[in-house]
Amino acid sequence: MIAGLDASQEQVSAVEARARQLVFAGPGAGKTQTISALVANLLEHHDLDGSSELVVISFSNAAVRAVDERLRAHGLPAVTVQTLDSLAREAIRDLSDSDVPTASFDRRIEMATELVQANRWDRLGSLQHLIVDEVQDVVGVRADFLISILQALPSGSGFSLLGDLAQGIYDFQLRPDPRRPKKRASDTTAQELCLRVLDLGDVSQRTLAGQYRALTRDSLAAAGLRHSALGADDGVELERFISRIVQVGSVDAAAIAADRWPGRTAFLTATNGQALLVARTLTDGGHNVELSRGAQQRVIARWLAPALAGIETRDLTRTEFVDITAEQEPDADALARWRGMRAVAPSRGPDVDLRKLAQRLRQPRPLPPALIDQVETGFVVSTVHRAKGLEFDNVVLVDFASKRLLERSDDYGERDRARYVAITRARRRLVRAIGPDDRWVRRDSRSASSSGRWIVGGPQDWMTHGFELRLEDLERPSQGRDDHAATQRYLRDSVARGDALTLSPDPRQSTLSVPVYSVTHAGILVAQTTPAFGEALAARIRSREKSSRAWPALAGARVDAIATRPELPTGQGSRSGLWLVPVASGLLNIKWNGSTS
Repeated sequence: MIAGLDASQEQVSAVEARARQLVFAGPGAGKTQTISALVANLLEHHDLDGSSELVVISFSNAAVRAVDERLRAHGLPAVTVQTLDSLAREAIRDLSDSDVPTASFDRRIEMATELVQANRWDRLGSLQHLIVDEVQDVVGVRADFLISILQALPSGSGFSLLGDLAQGIYDFQLRPDPRRPKKRASDTTAQELCLRVLDLGDVSQRTLAGQYRALTRDSLAAAGLRHSALGADDGVELERFISRIVQVGSVDAAAIAADRWPGRTAFLTATNGQALLVARTLTDGGHNVELSRGAQQRVIARWLAPALAGIETRDLTRTEFVDITAEQEPDADALARWRGMRAVAPSRGPDVDLRKLAQRLRQPRPLPPALIDQVETGFVVSTVHRAKGLEFDNVVLVDFASKRLLERSDDYGERDRARYVAITRARRRLVRAIGPDDRWVRRDSRSASSSGRWIVGGPQDWMTHGFELRLEDLERPSQGRDDHAATQRYLRDSVARGDALTLSPDPRQSTLSVPVYSVTHAGILVAQTTPAFGEALAARIRSREKSSRAWPALAGARVDAIATRPELPTGQGSRSGLWLVPVASGLLNIKWNGSTS
């Protein structure tokens, strides 16, 4: 039996598989453990090369960390875990001269599918095993792309697709967008994808039936409702269970109670706008809060920039790096960090090429866990969709006056699966709370992008009381405005997660069309807003060209993390081109002449 697994024959069989398999696993059934053991088994006992012969596709940071930890425990090399989108970018880069950045996300996937179907891709020629986590999340053009990859695999290659159709909550992406009535390029659902996989032939089908998450009677009962989520009883048992969940009052009341609960507590909402509102409510109440990040929101760990700042040579040896880490952070796992850098910038020799590392970090590529900022706060605020695949000690389901979180919709099947995901995130305690007033929280209708920012509006469309700040909206102060070395030392030594930031219009850089905001911490300049943020804000509140009002101040920003930001080398004190920059996200209060609008 594989070390660390229980006596479940299905789990052991899934881990030992070299052929082709579709593995279904409900919440807490040991899927993440199975994936990490499968990867370790393929590397250790089947001698697969993790950089060329094994590909892992995952959308879950928890699964990525579990795989990395198991490989380290076995002394095995790191495996880079990718998303389907990043694999599609590789296909386009290798098989076409097309300019990928000019295409939409879905169009890139379509291009990759067409290229893989029409060409022999060397990347797949050496592939021995493909692992896909959360396969029920792969729908539409991404499902078609995955099928094209599986069909193009060499005859001797295997694959393992793992997921749970009862947690398939992304079929909504297949519905027509009323703002873009054009027909979708693909309407392949997760269930149809699984059927097409089985049609490939010689595919084993397994089900993991263990339970490793639920620790209380309620959490066990929630996990047992999988058949109801799959439509066996039209969701009747789900509805009964939900009606019995204890209501604890407001979000503030839930937070006061949760302060006494052991472990981490997640507040789950239906939309990202509601999540932003709940996070602001909890932060205003003095709580340290993590706003869950999306799969594409990459924040590079803060240790990288200071660790590499003083290196005078192009190459860094492992001994030098271990010594630097021991001096700066004695308790850190230097070897795990070294493995992460080597995975991003592999070389034929034993050293790390710092220029290649910075170049690779600037690319939108997947990164090992050691190079990603890891947030561990007592409170997490997340949508149900972003919480899928995660587990928490306690879960607060947040209802709003506009709509209950677990209220039925016209698509009963999709809604029941979302309800099932929500109630199965908790190991111990599951309660409900009433969220703050969200009547005016909506996406910016003036944005031409489908990913328009969330705002707090008002009865009239022009009213704007709050505006979304995103993780990528802050950058280093422009050249010549500050002592860059001093700013880097200040960010390293004096700025912490949760600290308040002040955003003030910069009259030297702002124009009547686009504002630029200086970002200060305790009066010290640490960053400025990006042009993209200024353009988005100006599009919402209009330019100042026809108004006597100056650009407003923005309040409510807090530090999410101090991150490493890779830039082109500038000769301003960072040979590697790696800099510390504060990152922040949330709903900002708009203040005209010192008063909230």
